[in-house]
Amino acid sequence: MSDADRSGAARSTPAWIPVALNHSGRPVPALLGPAIMAFLVLVVLVAEVVRLATRGHLSTVDERLLADLGGLLLVFGAGFYDDHGRGPHRGLRGHLRELARGRITPGTIKLIAAVAAGALIAAPSGQAVRSVVLGVPVMAGSANLWNLLDVRPGRAIKYFIPAAALLAILGPSLDFELVGVAALVAAVAVLWPDLGEVAMLGDSGSNLLGLVVGIGLFRLGSIVGLALALGAILVLQVLAETVTLSRIIEAAPPLRWFDRLGRQKNERETERPPASL
Repeated sequence: MSDADRSGAARSTPAWIPVALNHSGRPVPALLGPAIMAFLVLVVLVAEVVRLATRGHLSTVDERLLADLGGLLLVFGAGFYDDHGRGPHRGLRGHLRELARGRITPGTIKLIAAVAAGALIAAPSGQAVRSVVLGVPVMAGSANLWNLLDVRPGRAIKYFIPAAALLAILGPSLDFELVGVAALVAAVAVLWPDLGEVAMLGDSGSNLLGLVVGIGLFRLGSIVGLALALGAILVLQVLAETVTLSRIIEAAPPLRWFDRLGRQKNERETERPPASL
């Protein structure tokens, strides 16, 4: 973002909220990620207070819930840092090249945070080692995948809503149902500001939503399901850094219709670099 754009946007935005250029070159505050994270923290804290008041002790479900919250805060914090200090290096390959040269980029920090979040969430799960080995990259990869989707207004949220709703219905885990439903409610609430280009998710918000989906996949506990999910995430990652997901969506009429639903009609369909890492 140019200094003029940044200073103009900063006049109407609190200093702690990052401002970024959207797909059409307009400066938009990345406010929606912090809003979703704040709502999730509030929901989890209220749930813990209620459980402590009614049970008087922490249960296994409580420990999982706190681990989920810790992992979500990790990826949110790394994404928020990247929103403030985005550098010129984009995409997984670019960040890995910089890491090989001994340089730590904000994207590298996001990668480390996503893996650490997956490990933190998996630790108290009590699932088999095979599930954990597959689950950690699924959770980290899902966080990055939703970051890749967030290159058009509303796109990341639109794909999050059906995914989170399905996982909340299928998932047997009470702690995920709480986090998943809370994130779903928050996502629905911020969809219209995102579509209207009043505010954007930023990396903090897109990584956060992606991790919620990853947690849901992990909680299902199916080895086959996790393996298939990991394969799909890797394929989509490769496509995003080569063909780009936008071109794939534009080439499929049903996806194109869903992608443009509710978006401003005067949108300029220009591609910005993938927001991965």
